[in-house]
Amino acid sequence: VQIQASDSLIISFKDGKNAFLFGTAKVKHTSGELKAGEINMNIDKSTVEAKTLTPEDTLSRPVLIRENDEIKSTRILFNYKTKKGKFEAAQVKVAEGHLIGSKIKNVNDKDVFIEDGIYSTCPPEYLYYYLKAKKMKVVDQDELFFANAQLYILDIPYPLIFPFGYVPTDIKKKRSGLLT
Repeated sequence: VQIQASDSLIISFKDGKNAFLFGTAKVKHTSGELKAGEINMNIDKSTVEAKTLTPEDTLSRPVLIRENDEIKSTRILFNYKTKKGKFEAAQVKVAEGHLIGSKIKNVNDKDVFIEDGIYSTCPPEYLYYYLKAKKMKVVDQDELFFANAQLYILDIPYPLIFPFGYVPTDIKKKRSGLLT
């Protein structure tokens, strides 16, 4: 683990091994890199936590970079050994689209659960149309499953509610069998 902070770094051995990074902080590991304004790291439990002071604060917003993924969130709690994490008010790019969720949790490298999620192929700044659901699940960044979803066009809800559904997120791959 490599740690770096532009302002200050405090290491405490009182209740276990803890590190507090202030300023432009960065924690780098083979499983990913976390950048934020302030990071709390528990060395014994292999966890890092970063959060913004206010949701509007974009300068200290935590960003987790893992291979090709970049997750922007207001709060990140991530275990860099098990690669499990919890994210609040996060934005994730998935293949052809974008996911925005109030709570996002990845239980392993392939499965991601989203609560109060929005999926769209539009950029997050300009959501012309999107699918909003209470629960979503992304499997291997190729398949998106959802429950209790509604289609929105220009922020106007379509009057039909889908009790469950499936969206292939990567439609450029060749597939055999039944087409969705």
